[in-house]
Amino acid sequence: MLLERIALHDENATTCSAIIDASMQYVSGGRADAALALELMAQAVAVHVGLSRRWSTGVPRAGYVVGVPRMEFFGGDYLVGEQLEVAVQVDFHEGPVGRFHGRVSCDGQTRAEGSLTVFEPPLDSDQRRGDDGG
Repeated sequence: MLLERIALHDENATTCSAIIDASMQYVSGGRADAALALELMAQAVAVHVGLSRRWSTGVPRAGYVVGVPRMEFFGGDYLVGEQLEVAVQVDFHEGPVGRFHGRVSCDGQTRAEGSLTVFEPPLDSDQRRGDDGG
């Protein structure tokens, strides 16, 4: 988990915060590649869907990023110590498929922005019953 705190969550959007830390596996030489924004957005989508599901069915599920139709990066790499705001908004989410718009900002400036398409595989029968197989 790279996200540290949930700042906002409602049925349409979630905003989280993250701090670039030297101990992150993505950091080398005091910086992380700008592509880290994609992972941050994916984790924010997971937080959004997880919280929404918790309020409805209560059943956690795995999900996958299956496409990135558009992603733009601004300002280069992230530096250790930078505090980031990671926001995602639902474009659509029906059944197992959804698309989210994401934005990563630092000090009020957009550092990355794009869309992620996600997929949640169906639960197998053991998961629907809550049976862990043991």
